[in-house]
Amino acid sequence: MFVNLDGFKSRFQTFKKMDSNTYPYSFREFWGWKLRTETKGEHILDSEHIKETYHKLSQTLKIWQWHRPYSFFELAKRLRDTLGKMCDVYSQIRSGTVNLSVV
Repeated sequence: MFVNLDGFKSRFQTFKKMDSNTYPYSFREFWGWKLRTETKGEHILDSEHIKETYHKLSQTLKIWQWHRPYSFFELAKRLRDTLGKMCDVYSQIRSGTVNLSVV
């Protein structure tokens, strides 16, 4: 299968012109909130922010219909569980103390 290069260029130029401040499916809002939260010495998976992180991510992903072909609620639970499991490692990554030894 070959990519139509002219068609790709055209679609990419259209994408670049989009105003991500007003585009409803943008990840920009979540990313801005993440940066504001994490510049205060906190992070998006700490105990104070993890529920809000889940809510913000799940709303964006629901709009993107990322759950297809499964039910949104089935994968939303997986997202919530995964965020909980990532918390400690995310803290280590942010602090630069990740233990990379192979078990």
